[in-house]
Amino acid sequence: MAQTLRLKILETQRTLVIARGGRLQPWLGPALRGLAGGRLKAQVCRQPVRLQLTQWRYCHGCPLRRGCAYGETIEGGDAAKADPARPIVIAPLYPCPEFGQLGDRIPVTVRFIGPMAAAHADVFWEAVRRGGADPGLGLGEDHVLFDVLPGEHADRWQVVELPDPDTQTGWLPAVRVVLTSPLILHSRKNGPRHLIHQPTLTDLLQRWENLVGLFEPTSVWLAHQRIARLLQLAAITEILDAALEPVGQVRRSQRSGERWHEEGIFGWLKLGPIACGVLPWLEAAGQLHIGTHRSGGAGGWRVVAETGNAPRQRQFQRRLAQPSTNILVSQPLPSE
Repeated sequence: MAQTLRLKILETQRTLVIARGGRLQPWLGPALRGLAGGRLKAQVCRQPVRLQLTQWRYCHGCPLRRGCAYGETIEGGDAAKADPARPIVIAPLYPCPEFGQLGDRIPVTVRFIGPMAAAHADVFWEAVRRGGADPGLGLGEDHVLFDVLPGEHADRWQVVELPDPDTQTGWLPAVRVVLTSPLILHSRKNGPRHLIHQPTLTDLLQRWENLVGLFEPTSVWLAHQRIARLLQLAAITEILDAALEPVGQVRRSQRSGERWHEEGIFGWLKLGPIACGVLPWLEAAGQLHIGTHRSGGAGGWRVVAETGNAPRQRQFQRRLAQPSTNILVSQPLPSE
């Protein structure tokens, strides 16, 4: 029997209630990550402050990282990697109002992936609360202050199951991928690095390679095998329809003070036909978020099944029958 990969996720929800108004960014995730990260590091980092500002601005290689609430959430859990898969996703409602007024409520979901990161959930939210109550901090250049209140539901554990794609046979005519935050995917294909304005299913699933560090070390090799199979199946799927628009905003690094303009896309994609075995992986990727700045909430989505187009499905079948099609298909294609 094929092994099912699993990820344990602690999902937490809180509501930010504006206590002092001011300008906000539509995509609030990076600002919240910077605010919480700064408070958290100041509270828990055991390195001398002068070294926090120089040698240990980043946690990679820090001998004190084990058990550190900052190093095991904001900076990622694997000290052996310079750019680990961060086990936290900070996903506020998108888009947020561009001006926060007294009493405005902003729902925020934060997911902690794995028991190591989840152990620091309470400390993380306390750091958010302190940052939101400090008149010298808050959010944005107007230092917007806020209270942190309970969310719609209590903290809850979820187990995401990711089976072998070939154990679930059959195809769906189409699914709609509805983005819940800006999606920032880049490619160097056909020239310099550029933003992907209309991602394919392959583009979405390929980013699983950046998330394998979230699995237990003993499961990483199997995850790579499963991802390779996902990409074979994804090559069959095409974009049937889309409504995507470019979005962007000016960002500022809390650490360096550097400013730049970040661009992404927002909207929805209709993809089909799609193998049923791919769906759990596609849905989980939307929950974990993918692409650039995923820990700040970019790259999230939900998946909705849709009815398909029979002539389009027949077109796929004819394409797969051509000798030049180099795709291994062990599942029957959708019937006409």
